[in-house]
Amino acid sequence: MSEGAPKFMVFRDVADGTYRWRLRSATRQTLAASESGYAEKGACEQEMWRLKTDNYPHAEVLDLTNRRSEPRSYPANHG
Repeated sequence: MSEGAPKFMVFRDVADGTYRWRLRSATRQTLAASESGYAEKGACEQEMWRLKTDNYPHAEVLDLTNRRSEPRSYPANHG
């Protein structure tokens, strides 16, 4: 992925344990974020993929929910 491309990040909110996503620009500014947390990771990802497909098809997606390892990038054709 390009360094200048925006990035979606799926993460777990430490305050309440829910799953959330955020979209950041190459300069790390938040462009969009989930309005609420999701109990199920799949529901969070589904909302994020809708926005990605419709508005940011070239954005990278990082899964930050497993802090024990490096962030996992999803394949470009996922979703």
